[in-house]
Amino acid sequence: MSARSDRSNLQVKVFPLGGEPGEDLSATTTPSERLAMVAALSEEAWVLTGIPMPHYLRQQIPIRKVPLASKTRCLADLEALGEKPAPADPEV
Repeated sequence: MSARSDRSNLQVKVFPLGGEPGEDLSATTTPSERLAMVAALSEEAWVLTGIPMPHYLRQQIPIRKVPLASKTRCLADLEALGEKPAPADPEV
């Protein structure tokens, strides 16, 4: 059963208009709640693409590792040249 169809533990919070929490939900939600939100949004995004969601073992997930120091240096180099960084690689 997917997380989307299991609503037995769904909690709803009501806020007055204009009283919604800001973008940082860490003060109003638990890490588990935030992970559940990301899972639901990710599943919905894949459904909207019409492409089946890939299923990987953790060891098989395609990633690209960029050391923080080199990333910072690259961004500084681009800024010094007056250029903007390219958008994130969708295959990462």
